[in-house]
Amino acid sequence: MEYRDEVTAVLVVNAWELALKAALRQAGRRILYPKKRNEPYRTLAAEDALKQVVIHKLFPTGVDGTALAANVTALVGYRNRAVHLYAADLGEMVYPFLQTSVLNYRDFMLDRCNKDLADSITWQLLPLGAKAPTEPIQFKKTQPATSAALEVLDFIEGLRNLLDEAQAAGADMQRVAAVYDVHLNSAKAVTRADLVVSVAQEGERVMVKKTDPNQMHPYTVTKLLERVNAKRAGGLLHQ
Repeated sequence: MEYRDEVTAVLVVNAWELALKAALRQAGRRILYPKKRNEPYRTLAAEDALKQVVIHKLFPTGVDGTALAANVTALVGYRNRAVHLYAADLGEMVYPFLQTSVLNYRDFMLDRCNKDLADSITWQLLPLGAKAPTEPIQFKKTQPATSAALEVLDFIEGLRNLLDEAQAAGADMQRVAAVYDVHLNSAKAVTRADLVVSVAQEGERVMVKKTDPNQMHPYTVTKLLERVNAKRAGGLLHQ
């Protein structure tokens, strides 16, 4: 689906913005910018709300605040480019940040608001896979094509710097960006499987469906001949 990555980033950043403001309100901190004459009140943007949470150390106990802030900062940067400028095909680099952000968000909400994200999600419906290398940012060419937009190159370089700074600060990098593989598991014994899939050495995929012969072939030879002979116009068939 086109723009799936961009829409997902927008929604995730919006969720973080609301959660960060909630944490600030709980701590009795301001979530509004100073009022300007003849202008409506404005709440803090995601970037500024994150800065205030960092300053006042409102991260959950046991969660690396530096790493969590780096994760949200990366997503905010991607969101800003997707909404206001040009995102290009950068989804593969954002996947690890999005995956990690879901876990960070769950821990943050559980600690600050006593709300468990797992209660609202059917985990069996998680995607079965994602096309993303282990360290997608490092796999990008150092000298990309000259046709690439300068803003895209700046974004890639910004992500590299963000990761380097977080690592230099001793941040828990598993809280910044990590790839989580989701596997299919057998829910029943192999002998009762609905189908069996094998892969030949040549790479050919072979799918064999398990069937009950009593259902697929319910007639004995004698009974089958009786039914066939009843419909034949010529001579009878014999066993």
